[in-house]
Amino acid sequence: MEAYREYRNDVIGNGKDYARFVDDFIFGHQFYAAANVDEGNARSVNIHKIDTLLRERKDLVEKFFSSSTFGPSDFIAMLNDFDKGLPATETTAGDKRPNFECVLSDTQAAAIASIANDLNIFREKVSGKDMANLFSPLPDIRLCSSNNRKLAVLFDALAEDNLINRDWQKVIAATGIITSSANTPLTQSKISSALSEARADDSAAFNAIRKRVHEIAEKQ
Repeated sequence: MEAYREYRNDVIGNGKDYARFVDDFIFGHQFYAAANVDEGNARSVNIHKIDTLLRERKDLVEKFFSSSTFGPSDFIAMLNDFDKGLPATETTAGDKRPNFECVLSDTQAAAIASIANDLNIFREKVSGKDMANLFSPLPDIRLCSSNNRKLAVLFDALAEDNLINRDWQKVIAATGIITSSANTPLTQSKISSALSEARADDSAAFNAIRKRVHEIAEKQ
């Protein structure tokens, strides 16, 4: 988590050279006053693992640390990919990584970001570039839902107006690019339940989302 914060601040925020960032982070965490030998050994193993991850798997670092959010579930997913030796964009043989199968213009991506920000759909503010990344064939962004029902309505509306494909629930669940409002994996079951609840609630917010998405589609 500390490596994530320093990467966001130093590399992304201040343009620090990546190799210099790695050296400074590792050297700054080498010495630790452990209470006993076991604690010291565990600390040494963890530092060595992080050192190898940062130096040899820049692809994973960029994939996970480029996201505006990074929680415990992201850290676990990152370590799992690292332990298995999986490249950041690996797909199994003969398998295509699921995606939204859409091509959004910059204007459309910006308009979707505006809806998300105005209706507080994601935990953090997003930009048009974030949305273009999210809906690309190989997204390297990870967002956290602020309200699962609003999120479900947004994606359902995009699918209804043919801006993304109908398998959007499967894409979100399979790729893990969006976590739930509780910062846990957003499964198809959770998405489906959130959408069902939203459809049963004639909320002004839900209606506003659908109306604005429809306006985006009409301007194609």
